[in-house]
Amino acid sequence: MYDQVKPYPRDVDCMETYRLAKDAGVNLLNGLGGGSSMDTAKGGGTFLSHGGDIRNWYGTDALALYEIDLIVK
Repeated sequence: MYDQVKPYPRDVDCMETYRLAKDAGVNLLNGLGGGSSMDTAKGGGTFLSHGGDIRNWYGTDALALYEIDLIVK
């Protein structure tokens, strides 16, 4: 469980989530709570499925593939 979500998460916060999930071999992210928790889970999941740098994902259709299961409630 990751409980260090910050309000209005930035890319570096999502990257931290990604690093922890990757190191733990996680293949499912479950974002619970308010918008910041969900945004952090979505951002971390995007890093897990796409890798790279968030600056490479600007524009429409930049993220055509989402390979990690994500539950956001």
